[in-house]
Amino acid sequence: MSAVYEVISSSLGEVLVAEIDGELAALFFVTKATVLDRVKELSKCYPSMNFIEGHTRNQKNLTKLLNGDDVMDNLPISELVFKRCSDFRKAVYKQLLKIPRGCTISYAEVARRIGRPTAYRAVAQACGANILCVIIPCHRVVASDGTLHGYSAGLDLKQRLLKMESSQLPLKE
Repeated sequence: MSAVYEVISSSLGEVLVAEIDGELAALFFVTKATVLDRVKELSKCYPSMNFIEGHTRNQKNLTKLLNGDDVMDNLPISELVFKRCSDFRKAVYKQLLKIPRGCTISYAEVARRIGRPTAYRAVAQACGANILCVIIPCHRVVASDGTLHGYSAGLDLKQRLLKMESSQLPLKE
C-alpha cells in the first residue's frame, strides 16, 4: 500500500491531505507550525503505514471542493478511515455523509438518526475526532438551538465553510 501526504492551499487556508492507495485517509487544516504534528498524528491513526510527502491523486478535486465547488462524488474515501473507528463513530460518520451540502443538523438529531437519542455528547466527541474534515462534514453539525459549537479548525472556519456551501447552492426557479 502506498501512503502519501501533501499540503495544499485553498481559499480557506492550508490543508494537509493524506491518501492511502489514492483514497482519502485524512484531511486537516494546518499552519506551517502544525504540519509536522499532523504528520505524526497520521502515524498514530494508521500505525502500519509509512506516509511520505508527495503528490496526492485527489489534489485538484480537493482544491475545487475547498474553493466552493461540489465535487464530493469524485473524492474516494479509504475504507481504512472507517475500520479504525468504533461502531458508534462509524454510524455517526456515515450519517454525516448524508447531510446535504448547505444544510445543518443538530448533534441531538444525529444521535436520534443513529438510534442513540441520548448520545448527543458522544456525537459531538465523534465530530471532534474526525480526521477527514470537510469530506466527512462535521462542520454541518450545530447545537439544537442552531448555534455553532466546536470545530477542530475553529468556529470561524466552521462558519466560513457553512457560508461558502450555502452560497454555492443553485437558485430554485
